[in-house]
Amino acid sequence: MQLKPVKRYQRPKYPTQLQVWDQPELLKQHVPAAWIRKTELMGLMGLFLVVSCQLDQDVMGPELKATDAAVVAPLFKNGSGTASMGCMIMNPPVFLSEEEAIHVIMEELKIRGIEITDINRPISALPVKHNAYFISDPYSHGRIEIPEEVKPLEVDGFVETQKIAVEFVSYRDHRLYSPQDNDNGGLSISSLDFKAVAEHLNSQVAETGKGHYFASFYDPVSYSTEEDKEAYDAWGAPKHVLAERSKNYLRQQVSDFADWLRAQGVM
Repeated sequence: MQLKPVKRYQRPKYPTQLQVWDQPELLKQHVPAAWIRKTELMGLMGLFLVVSCQLDQDVMGPELKATDAAVVAPLFKNGSGTASMGCMIMNPPVFLSEEEAIHVIMEELKIRGIEITDINRPISALPVKHNAYFISDPYSHGRIEIPEEVKPLEVDGFVETQKIAVEFVSYRDHRLYSPQDNDNGGLSISSLDFKAVAEHLNSQVAETGKGHYFASFYDPVSYSTEEDKEAYDAWGAPKHVLAERSKNYLRQQVSDFADWLRAQGVM
């Protein structure tokens, strides 16, 4: 028996977490029959629904003050988000450029009624650590090290009216925001984990960020599969096919974020 990755999941018949966040009353419609016969369990269920509705009315909502802690969305995991780079890689990964990703994010949010009003905007209320990096020195033809520092995050998308800030963790961002040492010890192969970097950004914003709704998206990273090699040739799918696959994963990340915003009462 040959194991193959699942490409498309069927929609579950029970309410998903995002749907319950948005409509707590759905739980009433999907109570197991065995629970109905137990008064203790039904009592707990009723208490849970009352508390959930109260939280929805009293805590969640679009009004964020500048001094309030930032509200950080969970990381919506669609796509592997991992890659290996080096001279011996026979199946190279395909990354999305920041321009491609921002276009997808803006397009998907617009469908949901959210208009990005600014891109590449530094947000002083969202300070994060920027790792040290090097730039070329045109005079000495050497390199100048830019030291590590905490400074405002330059987000890829910003909505002024609702104070929504989003960041796409690209190949360039991986080195800048990675929680791990970027030195691979001289090895010819290095590993990249975009999900881990996005989680790291989320934790920093949750700890020190103020007055914004924030989400990190990450490069899903696509590779050719055995099915691609059968459909195309020994080298697998063309780059543009893999890029479109990654864009679809990113669209799902953004769609899940829009559902989460709705559950927060922002939409």
